[in-house]
Amino acid sequence: MPYYKKQYFDSKAAVVRAMYADGSMTTSPEDKKRVAKELGMTVQTVHATIVKLSGKKPKAAKVYKKIPQVKKPVRTQLLVGNLFETRQLIRTKLTECYEIAKERGHDLPEIDARFDLKGTCGGQFCTKFGHKYFRFNLALAKENIEDYLSQTVPHEFAHYIQRIEDNKRMYGRSKPHGREWKNIMIRVFGLSPDRCHKYDTSVVKKQRRGSQTYKCSCREFVFGPVKHRNAQNGSQYICRDCGETLVWTGK
Repeated sequence: MPYYKKQYFDSKAAVVRAMYADGSMTTSPEDKKRVAKELGMTVQTVHATIVKLSGKKPKAAKVYKKIPQVKKPVRTQLLVGNLFETRQLIRTKLTECYEIAKERGHDLPEIDARFDLKGTCGGQFCTKFGHKYFRFNLALAKENIEDYLSQTVPHEFAHYIQRIEDNKRMYGRSKPHGREWKNIMIRVFGLSPDRCHKYDTSVVKKQRRGSQTYKCSCREFVFGPVKHRNAQNGSQYICRDCGETLVWTGK
């Protein structure tokens, strides 16, 4: 039996060190396998022992660095005339209306505000299946932002207060732009109770083929070819604000 297997070696690693020191083994894979088999060790343990003696550092496992995500700079200022800015201004005005109404004794729950209104209508207060919400026309608001915030938003909010007051009285609904609504506009918001806006609607009118203009005493409406044909065949369309039948202007 070779000397490196004698009992005075305290560990198998000491045997490997002795064999490597006197040249009984080399760093070749064959020698490592042979020694590992003789001593009942693993090839990896033999290799690690030789590396410590030779002073070579074992190759570290490849570490994949996590690529840091570049955060996009946050825009602190909104573009003037941006629809997003217009929407934010309307929401801010609504918050102000809630506070003013609360000071005047009308503590109302907040309702949804939608910005999907098209055409020549400036805004709406809607109730559908018991669900109340506002609708605003962003195209008109963008072109007339100052007057829209000072007049149109409180106008629609006054309809909200009016509907709540009607529910409390329990004797039916008051007229949309009647005495009750006018009193709310004056008493709560201190504004002139104008029922219709005077915005230039030429920007938002749809120039569709065959479109026709109808009007009442308070505003104009644009009918498509189907609606115009129905009106000419006897169907009557009534303005929800003034209650008058819409008349074709011939244009």
